[in-house]
Amino acid sequence: MVKIIHAPSGEVIVNLCEPSLLGKVFREKDINLHVNKEFYEGEIMEEDEAFSYVEQATVASFVGKTVVEQAARRGFINRDTVLVVEGVPFAQMLNGF
Repeated sequence: MVKIIHAPSGEVIVNLCEPSLLGKVFREKDINLHVNKEFYEGEIMEEDEAFSYVEQATVASFVGKTVVEQAARRGFINRDTVLVVEGVPFAQMLNGF
């Protein structure tokens, strides 16, 4: 699932999450990961198409094992920066900052 946000500041925010995680909250120690619909719900598309939007993003978020693994494999994130909350991987990418 991909949601693309064009911010008034000119930034392009791309959020990718696995549909099965949408609307869930994961908690571990003092960390809450809320995969809320307002931020993550978007269009379901093929993997290559979804990641083509990430190439244009200034900020991207990735939630879920498959999504995070693909983001790392494609060089968008470093595996060492992945946060895991209740077994759910989460990572972010900042581009051009």
